[in-house]
Amino acid sequence: MQHSLGVASFPVAAEEMRQFVPHLNTEGLYGATFNQKDGHADPFHCTFAYAGGARRLGVEILTATNVEQLLADKGKIRGVSTNRGQFLAPLVINCANGWAPSISAQVGDEIPVYPERHQIMVSEPVGPLGAQGGSMPMVISFSRRFYVQQSPHGNLLMGMGEPEPVSFNQNSSWEFPEATAAAITATLPALRSLHIIRQWAGLYDMSPDRNPVIDFSRNAEGLVTICGFSGHGFMVAPRTAILVARALCGEPDELDIRRFAAERYQTGELLLEPSVV
Repeated sequence: MQHSLGVASFPVAAEEMRQFVPHLNTEGLYGATFNQKDGHADPFHCTFAYAGGARRLGVEILTATNVEQLLADKGKIRGVSTNRGQFLAPLVINCANGWAPSISAQVGDEIPVYPERHQIMVSEPVGPLGAQGGSMPMVISFSRRFYVQQSPHGNLLMGMGEPEPVSFNQNSSWEFPEATAAAITATLPALRSLHIIRQWAGLYDMSPDRNPVIDFSRNAEGLVTICGFSGHGFMVAPRTAILVARALCGEPDELDIRRFAAERYQTGELLLEPSVV
């Protein structure tokens, strides 16, 4: 499937894995895939870059501004009411992560998306842990449910997916670093001596099939809800924005935006994504 989409990944036998990750414990591992052109980006820098580009185009960004109520009349959206007053507009895009369903529910839209806490931790910087003196590539295991990536500065970013209750809890827990460290160091024993310098938590907005929901309201024309990225938002949000923008401007796109409507959960035409950590 990856090759059909132009992704040049290739399989790696267990005995060859250390060519890419020298410190890997291959016991119990059967194989892997690798793509030399995989990359990474800093989400903070990207967010500020998008914000800067928007401002250059005349967009005003209001921080610390909470949407308290959608304004709708006669089946059409009229704007929003916030803690800083009302803002009138014939088009409102609701992309409020785990809070998006409660906003859309104000006009009777049912969006089956829920918040789930996920945590991450960062180690002190160390020298390159990859082959030929380079940074260690991202190591991710769906069966062991963890990922670890070395940044250009040498820090290790580590996370682990565990079942969580539905909640808006964004507090860090002591159980997380203990469980994550155990899982990761079993596969990468060389990391056992590292010190963890920071830990934090955030929310995934989870959809039933782990793919985004793009829903054009049937109860308030002009309201578009975009959420349910299930941990993939940073990767697919730029393409999602293009898809939505083209739909709003009446322009064609090779993707059928209707596939992402919340209606798919009633029709059974799901877009199942099993790979979530």
